[in-house]
Amino acid sequence: IISAKDPISAFLPIILKTFNKKEIKIVIEHHGDFLDLLLNQRNFYLKRIVKIISMVISNFTYKKCDLLRGVEETATKELANKYNQKYIYFPAWVDHTIFTNNKMARDNFLIVGNIIPRKGILFLIKQFHIFSTMNNNIYDLKIVGNTPNKEYLKKCQNFINKNNIENIHFIGSVDSHKISDLMNSSLLLLMASSYEGLPRVLIESSLCGLPSLSSSIRGISSPFGDQGGTLLYEYNNSSEFHQKLNKFINNKTLQEELSKKCQKLGAELAGENMFLNNWIRVEQILYE
Repeated sequence: IISAKDPISAFLPIILKTFNKKEIKIVIEHHGDFLDLLLNQRNFYLKRIVKIISMVISNFTYKKCDLLRGVEETATKELANKYNQKYIYFPAWVDHTIFTNNKMARDNFLIVGNIIPRKGILFLIKQFHIFSTMNNNIYDLKIVGNTPNKEYLKKCQNFINKNNIENIHFIGSVDSHKISDLMNSSLLLLMASSYEGLPRVLIESSLCGLPSLSSSIRGISSPFGDQGGTLLYEYNNSSEFHQKLNKFINNKTLQEELSKKCQKLGAELAGENMFLNNWIRVEQILYE
């Protein structure tokens, strides 16, 4: 069984299977609108040509694969119906031995994700600056992630420099152990994505007992949301963002309740043997 992280990565295995008649099964992972993610996450020259080539390859591989494996049910089912494919959905793998609640003192705010427009990093920086100013700058915001879009990173840095902000820090890309430590020392994870599949970062933070404040979009509002330790606000609605943030910061009981809820959900999504059992189901579907 070969699992490809996207339809482009599946191209070579499918070519080998098609022309060499290899006895292999090919699974393509689905984490959302692949073309949109590909074209908007990075800056390409000749973007139109890249889009056309990617569409041709994707249509070919989606038709020829043996199974689609998504992280969110609705979007995966839509794609499977389009190409008349079998499908299964379950969360991305998270190492529950690394991401665990260490019961450390929590006093920071945290962002984890690529520094790209889709993640809404600049929106979060601006809103945190407003919140911090109103609270005597007693909190820090730490931002962890890769920087594939240098132009967008520069916009974020320019806002920080222009406003002489000293309590927002870019950490860069770090390993899982460091991310776990940062999650365990943070009060709240902030998100402002316009689109997600089923974000791995929310599973990781949940296992660490770290509640989150996120835009209410598909892939987050369910299974996360209040029932899973995530406060939701309407996408790009700064007023609702601050309403929920202030409610959280001024209510210790709410903080504790959300921490327990997200830790419970994290265990359900990525507890011991969960990922292994899901891949056993993949094997059963492929060879039934």
